[in-house]
Amino acid sequence: MSDVYETIDVTVTGPVAHVRLHRPERRNALSALVMSDLSQAFERLARRTLAGVVLSGAGTAFSAGADLRELRDVRESPDPGAAGRAVAERAKGLMARIEQLPFPTIACVDGPAVGGGLELALACDTIHAGPDALFALPEPTLGLLPGFGGVRRLVDRVGPALASEMVLTGRRIDGGEALAHGLATRLVPSAALTREAAASLTAGAPRSRAATALARTALRAAIGDDRETAFAEETRLYGVAFAEDDSREGIAAFLEKRPPAFASEAG
Repeated sequence: MSDVYETIDVTVTGPVAHVRLHRPERRNALSALVMSDLSQAFERLARRTLAGVVLSGAGTAFSAGADLRELRDVRESPDPGAAGRAVAERAKGLMARIEQLPFPTIACVDGPAVGGGLELALACDTIHAGPDALFALPEPTLGLLPGFGGVRRLVDRVGPALASEMVLTGRRIDGGEALAHGLATRLVPSAALTREAAASLTAGAPRSRAATALARTALRAAIGDDRETAFAEETRLYGVAFAEDDSREGIAAFLEKRPPAFASEAG
């Protein structure tokens, strides 16, 4: 099954959806249309029963960031401050939509993921890097700063020291260094990058889609909230999961030594 968009390719094969940025001639720059296409695609995918989504880029880049030709035109608005805030809010809406999906997401980065491209990858649960992966936030060289939520997400992922260096100096890191610092979780040959990402989403025992979605919410709280708030949210979500039919089935299947048959299987 596939959906047709102007700037992205979306294909669902079995329980895994593949979303690929498809503006190779512009190094998959994030124009308003790209972000709109992505938002629509993720909204539709959220209604499907999936094990997860693999996000990648066509050509030699994951994404070179915001579309600077488009930003140049937006900058000429009578109120450039308001126009800039609107660009940032639109992008933040896309990133939030990715984070709110009820299943895991993996960004497969081979080539540059810079500026808004890195911010897009950071909105995914994990990043798998290829041998040519390159990560950077060069916005200050453009007289700007990361505005799509990437500063907080980068701090959450790699800690304040490396995040400060990347944000303030534009330091670039490759796939190996990204793996060492926890920005990427796997370093995979180019030819196997998306295939291995898809396989990781379906590996192991069957998982409850409902429980996976709740666990994803708990992770977001653990990353973004203080300890007391995160613990309270974890307790609330545990109660929600406990009341789901999937928990009854999962416990029974374990005790009866058989595979579970979840009402909402994720993988």
